[in-house]
Amino acid sequence: MILLLASTSLTVISTKRLPHEWEWHYATQGTDGCLYPWGNQWDATAVPEPDESRTMRGPDPVDAHPKGASPFGVMDLVGNVWQGTDEFLDEHTRASILRGGSYYKPQGSIWYFSQPYKLTEHWKLLLMAGSMDRSGGLGFRLIQDAR
Repeated sequence: MILLLASTSLTVISTKRLPHEWEWHYATQGTDGCLYPWGNQWDATAVPEPDESRTMRGPDPVDAHPKGASPFGVMDLVGNVWQGTDEFLDEHTRASILRGGSYYKPQGSIWYFSQPYKLTEHWKLLLMAGSMDRSGGLGFRLIQDAR
């Protein structure tokens, strides 16, 4: 994931922004309430093959799993890389909601989340510092408001 600070800088320049968590969820599910972008039944061919090695391979190309498309045709929302949403702040916390899960599942590591591919599940990433808020398993999408 490009650091949230860097993605925010890109947002200002390009008039695009990180999606709110509910916008990301709507893009994956629409209004049908399914558990996955493609329906209610798990389909292993709709997501990248899990990587359980100790060395992370790169993510699959965005169009590699057409069966995983959302009702709006958005590709790879689940199972490729964790997708961060815009950050939120309160008086004690700076965080981002992560959605979609990642193909990377190293065995024996306590530093990686379990994989919630279901659209009803997510993780909260506490943001501490730009030098720490990164991973090869995190990504983001930018959206643009309709005019």
